[in-house]
Amino acid sequence: MTVDAFERLGAAEMLFAIGKCQRPTARHR
Repeated sequence: MTVDAFERLGAAEMLFAIGKCQRPTARHR
């Protein structure tokens, strides 16, 4: 695996986590 692949994976996981955290918050409001 290259460093670029690792960085892309990390970014995807971060975006996924942010989306998962924001969705319930937006629904709650």
